[in-house]
Amino acid sequence: LYPGLKYNEPEEEVIEPKCRDVEFSEIFTYYESAGTEQFVELYNRGEETADLDGCFIRYKNNNYALAGIIKTHEFMVFYPVATWHVTWTKNPASFNRLEIVDTDGEVVDGLIYYSGQKRGLSLAKFGYKADGSEKWEQTYNPTPGVDNVYQQFKTCPVGKVLNLETGNCVNETPVVATLAACPEGKYR
Repeated sequence: LYPGLKYNEPEEEVIEPKCRDVEFSEIFTYYESAGTEQFVELYNRGEETADLDGCFIRYKNNNYALAGIIKTHEFMVFYPVATWHVTWTKNPASFNRLEIVDTDGEVVDGLIYYSGQKRGLSLAKFGYKADGSEKWEQTYNPTPGVDNVYQQFKTCPVGKVLNLETGNCVNETPVVATLAACPEGKYR
């Protein structure tokens, strides 16, 4: 405006990313008896501690604030009812998407869980496929806060056995076999 007069631009606030190495590791939505069982597990794959303050999970166009520290190669578990006073859809009609959003607005990881969930199953990450994509499996062994464990079928209560064709627990029926004696000159 005036020759020789310097105008100082206001400095832009630089927001440092904090959650770049944080990823989803497991989600449990279709609880056995109460919504308080639902959880989402995050993992810090980075070589530095991750400070979650200012980061959030986006679910159904709502943002849920994250807080706390995840040490390198460790897990942190959030229970939606206790942390955010919300339950998530346990078995969506089509699919639901969750995203981890960093302090600068960058989406650093996403997770989609589909229709067809079954009671007591969690959706857990088990490394990577040969093509480099993440390998996710449903497991009957939810493991909040520790390494994921794959279990294809549910554990049956005492007195029931697993029907491998249906994956359901059925009443155990003892097999009683009575064998007739062999005729003379024959053997079994």
